[in-house]
Amino acid sequence: MHVNQDDDDLTDIMSVQEVESYIKNLKNSKASDPKQIKAILLKNLPQTALQALTTIFNNCFNASYFPTSWEQASTIMIPKPGKDLHSPLSYRPISLLNIMGKIPEKILTNRLKTFLETNNIIPQQQFGFRSQRSTMNPILELYTDASRFANLKECTIAVFLDIERAFDKVSHDGLIYQVIKRQINPKFIMLLDSFLHNRCCQSQNPQDPLTTRQH
Repeated sequence: MHVNQDDDDLTDIMSVQEVESYIKNLKNSKASDPKQIKAILLKNLPQTALQALTTIFNNCFNASYFPTSWEQASTIMIPKPGKDLHSPLSYRPISLLNIMGKIPEKILTNRLKTFLETNNIIPQQQFGFRSQRSTMNPILELYTDASRFANLKECTIAVFLDIERAFDKVSHDGLIYQVIKRQINPKFIMLLDSFLHNRCCQSQNPQDPLTTRQH
């Protein structure tokens, strides 16, 4: 598959203004990251520090490397009501990501979304995780189809799947393979592979039923 839009934009250098705009959008209410860095701290950085931060991000992009320290998450385990507290599956994990890694991650995510939408790579039948779309869209499509076939005295059959822990079961190798198939910028693919490699999390509370875990 060949894409239309130049995919060099995916790994184009960041400007200080671009980095600053993403920092401003960070929520002050968010808890500190594993390094105890808060958003309010980044929002009060002087221009010299923002320039240095932008240089670090651009060097990572140029080297197609996502630093290991940015891949470490601190996880808080929230118990599910009425569940066996001795089972790890009875807890809902809330991960606190490294705030320094969030900035380039958000920039890459928005660039990738724009690229995929512009080149019509995402199937029209997908509604989740897309701007200006929601679960209401497939519901309306189902209602429209069912109504139309009912008027034709025909039946409508629907199959609903609920995949348990679907996000956790995504194969990283399979994801990289799908990106390679679409002939996207190889430099971006290497950066994405580095982003997914050796990610780990560790519970903030030693008594929680969670040990350090790598993906």
